[in-house]
Amino acid sequence: MALGKKTWKERWFVLKDAKLEMRDNPGSQKKETLEMVNIAHVEKEEAGDGCKFSIMSKSKSYFFFTTRSSRDCSEWKDSIEMAKSNVTKANFSSKGNAHMLF
Repeated sequence: MALGKKTWKERWFVLKDAKLEMRDNPGSQKKETLEMVNIAHVEKEEAGDGCKFSIMSKSKSYFFFTTRSSRDCSEWKDSIEMAKSNVTKANFSSKGNAHMLF
């Protein structure tokens, strides 16, 4: 019994095309998608084993992740931040934004 808390369930994630896709297992169809443009920030938990990180969306929703190693955690966090950064850069350099004045 989880006493009001959801229990952890193993899921697989794929980061592609500026989206983080959740799947039940490696070969299954995506169940949910989080687009990089909707991510406010990614934070690694420094306490304990260092294998946890969270994503906060712009709508203030939190998503919590646990990886199998600290190295995996760092790689996921860095990859998500890079994908988010690339989307932001692409939006500012697109043809439609070429004539913006600051």
